[in-house]
Amino acid sequence: MRGAMKIKNNVSAYARVLIAMMVSVQSLGFSARVYAADTGGYPWADATEINARTYDWGYDYCHPAMAAAQTCSVNYRYQLGVLYRLSDPWRYDVRNCTSFAAWRANQAYGFNLVGWGNANTWGTAGRAAGYQVDGSPRVGDIAVWTGGAYGHVAFVYEVNSDGSVNVEQYNKAGRGEFSRQSGVWANEYVHIAPPTAPVVVATPTPASTPAPVVEHVAPAAIPSPVPAETPPQAPAVPEKDVVSYFVEKSEDSGVKTIAVKQNNTKSGKVEVLTAKEKEADAWSEPIITEVPVKKQKTTSIAMGDYNKDGINDMFELAYNQTTSGMVEITILDGKTDFKHSIGAIQTKEKQHDDGDVYYDVADRNNDGKIEIIQVWHQHTSSGLVELKIFDGKADFKSNPSAVILPEQTREADDVYFMFGDHDNDTSLDLYEVIHSSAEGSKTMVKVFDIRQTLATPISKWTTESDTYKGRGPNLARK
Repeated sequence: MRGAMKIKNNVSAYARVLIAMMVSVQSLGFSARVYAADTGGYPWADATEINARTYDWGYDYCHPAMAAAQTCSVNYRYQLGVLYRLSDPWRYDVRNCTSFAAWRANQAYGFNLVGWGNANTWGTAGRAAGYQVDGSPRVGDIAVWTGGAYGHVAFVYEVNSDGSVNVEQYNKAGRGEFSRQSGVWANEYVHIAPPTAPVVVATPTPASTPAPVVEHVAPAAIPSPVPAETPPQAPAVPEKDVVSYFVEKSEDSGVKTIAVKQNNTKSGKVEVLTAKEKEADAWSEPIITEVPVKKQKTTSIAMGDYNKDGINDMFELAYNQTTSGMVEITILDGKTDFKHSIGAIQTKEKQHDDGDVYYDVADRNNDGKIEIIQVWHQHTSSGLVELKIFDGKADFKSNPSAVILPEQTREADDVYFMFGDHDNDTSLDLYEVIHSSAEGSKTMVKVFDIRQTLATPISKWTTESDTYKGRGPNLARK
């Protein structure tokens, strides 16, 4: 578990405390059926599938519309060594619901809805941009569903007499496809249509009859993006709090929780708060570190006793947008409330995208030195979960040892990992917490002995927590 804890008799208790931090998130869902119908005129329907599970589609060349808007390098992925570009002219990933809604708004009214974020932030972004947002739908609205990790948006083409709406959308079923859906209710509606737009009231369709299809004629040309030399300013969309949680032994021999807030702090620096096990709501005053907050998620935080003084130190692992192009590590001394650096190390590991790797630190081989452990749970060559372990004796610069688990890769919103000595054999074990999967309706925990090259679980159980999507315990809170 985090912090390289070695208290044999309490390790399972630590695991239970951290697993109990999981937050139940109601999954996104609609009651009405979805009817697919061609591409809806959407110009990027032919984008190549890279990874449907992570909603990634793109082009292995710079699409003309992307080139004109200079978005070819905004978001990209590698697949089998090939670089794919994902971003449309409004900086949304193609074949996703947000991309379709932005394109549809441009089609209908010539608007450029740039940088509104994930679908569940579109209501907030719309208000910030000066649009009226409420629960009463109109034709031409953007319908917004706020549930789940990302939410969903769609374009309203009809309003029914019972207040429900008929919508056009993309990626509703997670396959990057166009569909129309009737008789649904969204959480809120962004009124982007001009006030003079007529309201069309549709006759409710019986459940046994497919939803009415209203065709929209798309112009032959792709809509012109905003000129690159005068890019529009994205509205001020509130950034979600990113908080990493850890547990360790407290002074009274119990357990205390450590919360590391990585953005949206008053100080502009990463802040650390603590609370005892039975006082989770009574957080301490924040300790202000010397680590500046980042505008984007490019670093991971871990806790471990690097200098062996009995106090956990903070590891800031920068895995993206580093000056060297490699993963870089900064270690802050816990004894000085994380105000002084006791290490700055550039590894031999190339930087990578957010969401592919969980980081932790631990003395895996009991040699008195902390190791850096990467858990690759996405985009591995084997299609299985892979661990890379960087030796602390070599300042994490040696070639890492590798462990492959017999577990299929999963996206970051489905699983998280932590370490601890589950079987009290003085060796580190890996906890895999599967909190969104088809295996059941409850969260599942599997424990692996990572000393083995190929391991079967040494323990597994089903918790009382309902499944949910969202990153935890490193939670991006609303």
